[in-house]
Amino acid sequence: MHNDIDALFEDRDGVLWVATGLYGFHRYDPDTDSFERVHVIDRGQFEPEGFADIAQDSAGTFWLGAWGLVRFDPKTGETSRFLPHADLQQPTRDRLDNYVSTIEPAPVRRSRSYCRGE
Repeated sequence: MHNDIDALFEDRDGVLWVATGLYGFHRYDPDTDSFERVHVIDRGQFEPEGFADIAQDSAGTFWLGAWGLVRFDPKTGETSRFLPHADLQQPTRDRLDNYVSTIEPAPVRRSRSYCRGE
């Protein structure tokens, strides 16, 4: 793992997760005192190279800010990516409206979370 960290997140099981802007999504393994890269690949075989933010919902699913919003189930490895423009097949760096930089969990009384791009 590289030194550039964009987000640190401790999940409800006490596992530490790290998002990096250039080097992916990582999980800390306390048994080996090292980080392992978690490959987050959607059905279209797209894996973002960088992530900006991490959130976890009540079901344990991760929501990752990247070039699009990424949903990752750590139990199954299943990944889905959501883009603001349905006609866009692959996100591109020249379209900043596809970049999700912040994920804000919804208050308990609401059922949706909110994302903010740059």
